Amino acid sequence: MIKQHAEDIFYVESLKLNIFHEIKFVIITVENINAMGEARECAFTIKQMLNLEFFAAVDGMAQLWAADGQFLGILSSNKHNPYSINNIRGDYGSSDGIYSIRNSAGLYGNNSGIYSPYNTNGIHPPIFYYEGQAVLVVTKNLGLYKQVNGLILIDPDLLLAAYAKLANFESKFKSSEPITKGIFSKSRFSTVFS
Repeated sequence: MIKQHAEDIFYVESLKLNIFHEIKFVIITVENINAMGEARECAFTIKQMLNLEFFAAVDGMAQLWAADGQFLGILSSNKHNPYSINNIRGDYGSSDGIYSIRNSAGLYGNNSGIYSPYNTNGIHPPIFYYEGQAVLVVTKNLGLYKQVNGLILIDPDLLLAAYAKLANFESKFKSSEPITKGIFSKSRFSTVFS
C-alpha cells in the first residue's frame, strides 16, 4: 500500500469502469514538491486505496456532511431513496435541492459557497463519513491536501459519477434474467450448482 506523505497530494482525477470484467477504477495523481520546488506528477492505479468496490460496499451506508454540520445526503446509488445523492428529484440529489451539492445556486453546490465542494478556494468542503469515521474530503480545492489529516481528496463530480455508474450497473443486472444451470450445460465452464 502506498503511504501518503505530508507533501503529497492524493487526488482522484478520473474514472475508469469495466463492468464486464473486474470492477475497479482509480487514477490518483501524486504531485510531489521536492526540496528544489519542482513538481512532478505520477499516475498510479491504487486499488487498495479507493475503487468502485469500496463505493459499492458502503452504498447506502455512507453519509455526506457539510462542515457546518448540515447533513447533505446518503451516498447511495438508489435513485428512489429520498435521502440519496443519486435521487435527482430529492432534496439531496437534485439540481435545485436546498441540501444538494448538485445545486449550483445553493449554499452547498455553488462555486463560491464556503461549504461547497465546488469552491476551488473553499476551506470547509463536505466530508464523506462511513461508520462515524471521516473517509474522504469532497472538494475541487487541491490546496487542502496539507490540512486534511491524511484523508484523500475526491472530486465531487467523480463521487456523483461513481454512484450514478453503480446505479446503472445494478439496473442492468436487476433487469436481466437470472443465470440457470442449463445455460452452461454445453459450455466449457463447469457449473457451481449441483
